[in-house]
Amino acid sequence: YRIHEVYCRVRLMDQEGYYHIELPIEGIRLIHTGLSQAVQRWPGGDAQEQEGLIMMRDNFYRIILEHRFENA
Repeated sequence: YRIHEVYCRVRLMDQEGYYHIELPIEGIRLIHTGLSQAVQRWPGGDAQEQEGLIMMRDNFYRIILEHRFENA
């Protein structure tokens, strides 16, 4: 079991309230794994929070697929 060290760069919040983060693909995979586990182990509660987790998980998976396609 290996834990990857993740380096990231964060830019300040823009006018729309978003942060811009640069991560290596290992960091993207780690976040996707965490989001997948959160969705699988969802204890119930706010449905909007659950939908947000699913949406974020799917978006991180899209990044992984795009990386695979571009680096195949």
